Order: sequence, then C-alpha cells, then structure tokens
Amino acid sequence: MALAILGVLLGVAWPNLADMLARYRVEAVAAELRANLAYARSEAGLRSTELQLWFGRDVDQSCYTVAMSVGPLGNCDCTRPAAAACNFQQTESKTVQVDRHTGVELKPQAGDKMTFLLPQLTPNPANFAVLVQSKRVGKLLIAMNPLGRISMCTPDHSMPGVSPCQ
Repeated sequence: MALAILGVLLGVAWPNLADMLARYRVEAVAAELRANLAYARSEAGLRSTELQLWFGRDVDQSCYTVAMSVGPLGNCDCTRPAAAACNFQQTESKTVQVDRHTGVELKPQAGDKMTFLLPQLTPNPANFAVLVQSKRVGKLLIAMNPLGRISMCTPDHSMPGVSPCQ
C-alpha cells in the first residue's frame, strides 16, 4: 500500500521536477553566455582589438567560441575541441560547448558570428541576440543592443521571474 502511494506521488511530482530542472539548465547556460558577452566586450576594449563570438552546432552540441582577431581571414569552429577551435588568424580565448543531452540549445538570431567593433565596442550585427531554449520547457532571449547593453527576456513566458520579451 505504501509503495502504491509513493508511486502515485512520484508520478504526480516527476513532471514538475523535470520542468524545474530544465528551467535551471536554461538559466545556467544563459548566465554563462551573458558573462562571456560582457567578458568579450571588456577584453576588446582592454586590448584595442576586435573580439568575435563564433556560434556553431552539430548533432552532439551547440556551442560558441570567444576569439581575438589577428587577421581578416580567420574563423573558428566551436564544435572542435577547446584550444583547437580557431585557425591561425584567430586567437581563441574561450570555447563553451552545450551538450545536447542536457536538453538545452543555443540559437543565434542573426547569423553565426558577432564582432565587437572598435573604437566604440559596438556589436555587429547591431541588435545581436541568442535564444537559449530547452527541449522540454524554458526559453530565454539574451540580447545586446547597439550600445552594448545586455538584456534578457522570455519570449514565451516560460521562465518565472523574467520579463516577457516585447
């Protein structure tokens, strides 16, 4: 009898627990992305060089690399291992890979590359945004306006305590 009651309680609680974990994973990935955007912008200013974020995905992951440009022909592929993501014209600062098994995915909204342009450190594209979403529940949109201000909102009202997107 006790096992039957426990089974019913777990059956009711499991979906809520799984949703909560999915939202926490989205929040964690979004917080790391926000921190890395701020880091990249500050590094670009300190080093007086263009810094770029290169986004990518494959069947196993979605990812991004923060890299300093040392030439016009460089590129980075974040699906390669960290420290091997960039070619000879890019200096890799950091690579973040989000495994698909976590259920979280990064989706850039305007191309797979963003550059901080000197001397104002403005992002290019001007209204850069990345959607961080879970397969189960939870979406956060991390955006950077033309002045470099980072904001976060929820496009589908799935994240309690976060402002809805306009």
